[in-house]
Amino acid sequence: MKSGDCETAVPLLGESHSLDPAVGTALNLAICEEKLGMLSRALDHFAFVIARAPEDDARRRFAERRASDLERRVAWLTVTVPNGTRAAPEVVL
Repeated sequence: MKSGDCETAVPLLGESHSLDPAVGTALNLAICEEKLGMLSRALDHFAFVIARAPEDDARRRFAERRASDLERRVAWLTVTVPNGTRAAPEVVL
């Protein structure tokens, strides 16, 4: 990541985060994912940082700003299921 090679960094950071979830790893992963256009994944990792970093942590404030920006850029889909529907609907994208 330090060399700017996010394509190489994402799988390595992802593996590290899956083995030992940490705020710093999640933040670096989110930054790289955003640079690579993986906006939904980046938003998830920024949310991880926001949920786990102390309120006075600068990383949390950074993640909050980035997440706020991403929320406006990510496509959202809302599915409303009518009352009385017996079976769970299947959504295929």
